Amino acid sequence: MTAPEKGTSWYGIKAAANNSIDVSIFDEIGGWGIDAAYFMEELSSHDGVTEINLSLHSPGGSVFDGLAIYNMLKNHPATVNVYIAGLAASIASVIAMAGDTITMPEDSFMMVHCPRGGAVGEADDMRDYADLLDQAENTMSNIYAKKTGLSRDEIAPLLSAETWMTGPECVEKGFADKLTEPVKMAATANPKAFDLFAALPAGAKKLIGKVEPSAEAKQISDLLADKTRRDEIEAIVEPFKENPDVSALVESGELNNLPTSEARDLIMIAQGTNTTPSGAAPSHIYADNGRIVHDGMVDALSARVGLSSLEDKQNHFRGMTLMELVRASLTEAGVGVASIGDRMSLVAAAFTHSTGDFTGVLENVASKALLVGWESSGETFGRWTKKGDLWDFKEAKRAGLGSMPSLPEVKEGAEYKYVTTDDHSIPIALATYGGMFGLTRQAIINDDLSAFDRIPQKLGRAAHRTIGDLVYAILTSNAKYAVDNKAMFHTDHKNVATGAFDAALIDVARLKMRTQKDAQGERLSIEPGFLIVPAAREGAAYSIINSTSPEDATNSGVVSPVHKAAEIVVESRLDDSSSTTEYLIASQGSDTIEVAYLDGQDSPTLESRNGWSVDGTEWKVRIDAGVAPLDFRGMVRLSDS
Repeated sequence: MTAPEKGTSWYGIKAAANNSIDVSIFDEIGGWGIDAAYFMEELSSHDGVTEINLSLHSPGGSVFDGLAIYNMLKNHPATVNVYIAGLAASIASVIAMAGDTITMPEDSFMMVHCPRGGAVGEADDMRDYADLLDQAENTMSNIYAKKTGLSRDEIAPLLSAETWMTGPECVEKGFADKLTEPVKMAATANPKAFDLFAALPAGAKKLIGKVEPSAEAKQISDLLADKTRRDEIEAIVEPFKENPDVSALVESGELNNLPTSEARDLIMIAQGTNTTPSGAAPSHIYADNGRIVHDGMVDALSARVGLSSLEDKQNHFRGMTLMELVRASLTEAGVGVASIGDRMSLVAAAFTHSTGDFTGVLENVASKALLVGWESSGETFGRWTKKGDLWDFKEAKRAGLGSMPSLPEVKEGAEYKYVTTDDHSIPIALATYGGMFGLTRQAIINDDLSAFDRIPQKLGRAAHRTIGDLVYAILTSNAKYAVDNKAMFHTDHKNVATGAFDAALIDVARLKMRTQKDAQGERLSIEPGFLIVPAAREGAAYSIINSTSPEDATNSGVVSPVHKAAEIVVESRLDDSSSTTEYLIASQGSDTIEVAYLDGQDSPTLESRNGWSVDGTEWKVRIDAGVAPLDFRGMVRLSDS
């Protein structure tokens, strides 16, 4: 990658050859300069990119915009090549760390320092803002350490001292990968931004050009700056929008053209009008309040593990690592992270702090993954079994098809008589099935996302498979019918059909089902709904059921007697028992096999607790279900012999 040509715009993304794009950032980050949301929109508009070439010359700017841009580049599937065209200072140096390769001219500079900022408010607001700066510093330190291989203890003094490094020094310390020829001039859109730095080296000053941006670039930057200003004011108003004085201030239009700081002062004055001080000050307006923080973290982490897409481009937690979410959750809970030493202690604090929400965020995401695994398991029993509810773990009784006689006629003026059932009833009871898995503090520090992706999804599939095993075991083991203690499929039950698997055999099975009788000898006219076949018979089953004419038809206009007679269900468990046995099952809702769940909870649940057997947190996956055959009359077994 080479230095950009003279005349490069202050900011832009343009397509290049071979599925690559060229990105130039010669401006501040955020504020008047490059807005993260706008950067995301432009980056997302280029599909199929395999290489990103970033030319960077910036004094830095907004920490959060810079971190967002870093995460967009770092998480992009393309190879990222970074070229430091002159200066990469402050948060711009963090953006540079997204490069798979970082190239610097010999006379270019990189500067790293602790994040800086200011806040307006009471003492608690100041403490909260200090915690926010600590969180940002920790995040930046992790990024530098990951790229350079230096420890956090080695990074800390570099940040504290506002350290300026030349190209060769950056390569030596690991902040860059290779050097190129010296650069003569690199212009920036706002040279005054460099006045903020106390230790700006003389060698770096010559790289600050005096060129003014083009009218088009200035117009775009002005629009972005105004959008940022309006978004910031809207975020300040949000917690107080129910206050009529604040609403009146917004509707007056007085805030429309004010800088954010002046607008904030007016909003705070309006909020305090006609109220009595309570001693409590609103905090962390930057990240909203209440469930918004929780939901934002859940959405961001869910997107990272592929459970959902993150539509909100303003989400403050987009792309954060698990450790970064730990710090954010503690800060939101009002815990000062600066006083907590090592990362293991930080994670422990996040798990145990009574007002924190980190555990809740993790449980929410893990529950989503568990449900994805359950729903994507491919289980077939839910298509044809009867779903039921049980309210406790006591044994319940179910009446079968033959338990209720036909209703007797009631003559005019005669009394209704009680209809008594026979004594036939089927027992069904719940059982609990479950397992545990843990998330260690080490996994959080290592940003290991398997606890929210592979493990819960596999447990979800396992839970669904467990119920499926119980259901199909009734068919393949030919379980006994509780009423007469005979096998479910028995010649006495008139639900066994033998012969070659063809349309004629299915027709025989259908006839057996339709002519079943209740205990009083009355026909039940049961409607077939499903043909369950082993995988070995899948092709033959579809050929028979979908055929429009019988195999031995002499008249091509004759339709097959079993055309579309039942919905085919392919179940590979049957192959383990017999690859030549099929089952014709009554339509769903009939008394065949019931799968009952506790209180109707028909998917697994997840519960968490602080780890005892693991140094972190533990999750328990549980499902309460009962399976029982209700009646033999709605099921016919077909077999070759």
